[in-house]
Amino acid sequence: MIKYFPIILILILISSCDYFNSTRICNSTPRNIKIKIEFDSINLSNKHLPKNEFLKRFHEWSNGMNLLEVDTINNFCIYQLPPDSCCEIEGGNNRRPFFDDFSKITIISTDTIILDTKDKMREAFNADRKNTEYYFDLVIK
Repeated sequence: MIKYFPIILILILISSCDYFNSTRICNSTPRNIKIKIEFDSINLSNKHLPKNEFLKRFHEWSNGMNLLEVDTINNFCIYQLPPDSCCEIEGGNNRRPFFDDFSKITIISTDTIILDTKDKMREAFNADRKNTEYYFDLVIK
């Protein structure tokens, strides 16, 4: 057992150093909101899944986001986000959001928010803030 102690200690140290960043859209309204995500066609062609499969399965790794429509010709999906919930659209260890997969994000609530450039996305999610730990949230109120 003692001979495994250094290995166990190294594994604990390595795994405890990194935190996971999530880029999320949060619905704090009392009603459902819709999220239309238009995907970047160049990045879609570089995925490990075929484009059609990626579009149909993108929402599966985010709790709370319900798929309403998939358009594999124009590369967009429309999702529904219930009240008082969040959906993750991007994430990774020790990283800021890149938004490389998206060409446009539209959030439809009482007001419509259109994020049609990477700069607008970075501003809306406060991606350039000093403290990069944990969540980059866009909260819809």
